[in-house]
Amino acid sequence: MQVCGRLAVTWRGERVEARLPARQGRLLFVFLVVRRAVPVSREEIAEAIGVPPASLRPLLSRLRRVLGPEAVTSGEQPGLMLPPDAFVDLDAAREALHRAE
Repeated sequence: MQVCGRLAVTWRGERVEARLPARQGRLLFVFLVVRRAVPVSREEIAEAIGVPPASLRPLLSRLRRVLGPEAVTSGEQPGLMLPPDAFVDLDAAREALHRAE
């Protein structure tokens, strides 16, 4: 996954960024990738991506349709479950910076 710069998402061997739901859906995806290790409330997510809280449910549903129901958790703290071998460019950049220090 490339979240820095132009978004690029390969999910189960298939490029899916074009299937993500509109601008807010892509923002939601990136937010969930970046914050996947920290529980975040629906209200925090809605505020971060600039949508009313009521608009979050349909965005999460559309994201589930693209990635699969097991990938996007529900409840008061929705999250994204990445495969254990997932590559995220932001994580790689942080690791490289840490090694460089």
